[in-house]
Amino acid sequence: MKKKNAEFTDTQKAQIYMRDRATCAFSGRSLWNLDFGACPLSNEWDWADHIKPRSRNGKGKLDNGLCVSSLFNAKKRANGADTFSLLTDLRGKGQDAVPSKDHFEYFGIISSDWLSQLVRLRRIQEKDWFFNRAVCHMINACHISFHRLCRKRGPKYYRDSALKKFEAFRDKGGSRQDLEKRGLVQHPGREDVKILLAMIEEQKLSEFSDKLRRLKAIYAENARAMGSFWQAYSTGKLSRMQAQAVKINKNKHITPSVRAAVDSHVLFWKLGADRH
Repeated sequence: MKKKNAEFTDTQKAQIYMRDRATCAFSGRSLWNLDFGACPLSNEWDWADHIKPRSRNGKGKLDNGLCVSSLFNAKKRANGADTFSLLTDLRGKGQDAVPSKDHFEYFGIISSDWLSQLVRLRRIQEKDWFFNRAVCHMINACHISFHRLCRKRGPKYYRDSALKKFEAFRDKGGSRQDLEKRGLVQHPGREDVKILLAMIEEQKLSEFSDKLRRLKAIYAENARAMGSFWQAYSTGKLSRMQAQAVKINKNKHITPSVRAAVDSHVLFWKLGADRH
């Protein structure tokens, strides 16, 4: 039985997402999924985690919530002793999280990449949570279709749910132009990003379904590319990795995030894998 006042409302989830700069407080990962595009790297949801678990009478209040990825939320479960967090609401106003004491004492420096991420994502607003959740639902529909998963909630469920979330984003004044103005669209020329942004204004189910079909094709291309690269990676042979990396970088449907992931892993094997 769900405990009264223990669940976060959508409004509270949006407020926590904005306060924590669309960043996982446990891993530091960006949870602004438009940046990743239609690929498996985007299939990671933001989650409002209870600092004091519901099983221990934790309430659904903003000061008891953290923005975390679905992976880390599942790893923590009901462990109330796990209080390590990379972000904190230092001013106590529920508006602007900053790197925490835990981060300072564990990592020391703020890496240049994380600094850029936090500075850029301070432009996130409450309404953007609804857009991001819509993107998550669309990518999850692609994921289920690609892997042919048999689930109670299938692609149609997530398509319809995304449609509602895009509508909520519009109702709160959200638009493609507004996202672009605030610098939240990193790759405006990419086909998958164009499709996701076009969905904001789409209200016809038939047209929405057609856009989902196009996203599924792009997602599948990226998923296959990642799978092929990992097969090469698993051999531990740099030549095979490089051959796959060349194919990936020539494929116009591969997202920048997948290209960057592949290139960084190849670079590791060039520079740091061999101890001899």
